[in-house]
Amino acid sequence: MPNDPVGLRDIVLHTRSNGCRRISELHKAYDPLCNQYPILFPFGTDGCSLQLKISSGHKIPELQCYGFHFSIKPDNFIMWTRKLLEQFIVNAYAKIECGLLQYLRHQQGKLRADS
Repeated sequence: MPNDPVGLRDIVLHTRSNGCRRISELHKAYDPLCNQYPILFPFGTDGCSLQLKISSGHKIPELQCYGFHFSIKPDNFIMWTRKLLEQFIVNAYAKIECGLLQYLRHQQGKLRADS
């Protein structure tokens, strides 16, 4: 991994058994692992990802997942974090945009139309 190009927002974990492991910002563990948000994910629960599914097997878009996190409810302590919440919202937006751009990059062959 030392010679691999790492994205600007990826996290590199140094594990005890496997050495280094790179976590993409699109991975479900990115939000709780990010050094800035341990208070938002105190139990290490997964964050939002492209592969998040509900019990029926349907995928949930990241935008809808973050919408759930940012919904105003009496027991939603995330809304009490103020400045940290603002930073989390900006990072969530950047993560969603990165996912959309990555999709477009990998689907260019299918999306390209003849002119």
